[in-house]
Amino acid sequence: GIGTLIGTPVNLILQTQISTVFTHPDAGEEINFLTWMIYALPVSIICNIFCWIWLLTLFVGIKKVWNDIRRREVTSQDEQVVKDIHDRYEKLGKMQYTEAVVTVHFVALAVLWFTRSPKFMPGWEEGFDGGYVRDSTPALFTCFSLFIFPSQPNFFRWLLGKPCEKDEDGMPKAAEPILKWKEVQRTLAWDVIILLGAGFALADACQRSGLSLILGQGIKELVSDWPISILPFTIAMLISFVTGFTSNTSTASVFLPILMSLAQSIGINPLVLCIPATMA
Repeated sequence: GIGTLIGTPVNLILQTQISTVFTHPDAGEEINFLTWMIYALPVSIICNIFCWIWLLTLFVGIKKVWNDIRRREVTSQDEQVVKDIHDRYEKLGKMQYTEAVVTVHFVALAVLWFTRSPKFMPGWEEGFDGGYVRDSTPALFTCFSLFIFPSQPNFFRWLLGKPCEKDEDGMPKAAEPILKWKEVQRTLAWDVIILLGAGFALADACQRSGLSLILGQGIKELVSDWPISILPFTIAMLISFVTGFTSNTSTASVFLPILMSLAQSIGINPLVLCIPATMA
């Protein structure tokens, strides 16, 4: 979940709150899809490796794993696993038209995300007025495209003179779109969207009312004698403890504005405190 901005709602809360609070032209570059992945993806990979090792240790045992590595011979169980995987792959069959269309849309979306503002070169957002293009722009564009892209290529086949489904007038039959609103309405995680919106409203209320500033100043008095280097670790431990019995999303919505105010009051980059809290 921490590897990309859309992996978990908490990442989006950090991005939105940072861009909402720090709107000054000299506030620095925003967190975008690419810059977040450069930092978070290695952490995600390392966590997955350690998780895999832990699961092996817990359910298989170090001794058995080590013996299997040393033996290096293919057992009947190994052959059965390979056969099962091969059979399941064969059952998939060839890629269908709709699968190919969705794949192209997904790749295009990823490319648009990575090239919007790649930092090492001008991105395509340079062609638009500042502030009007965000990571949500290509996501919504891709979504709209799937709402109108046909699930059957009748028109394209008709243009190429190939057999296709036709209506009573002999024209290519209009196919349903790949993405239907009824399906979206039924399967979209509306609870996450409502939770995110409520979190943004809560963060804005804390910021506008001055609550974040008051709490930030109060915490500053407590940690004024602490070395800056131990603050990120301490905050990560605190957040990790709190999320043991509260929602990740609500915890981030409440704590991130406070941490931003704390960072401002002690004169450090807010990301030094907010990113460890988000990861935790």
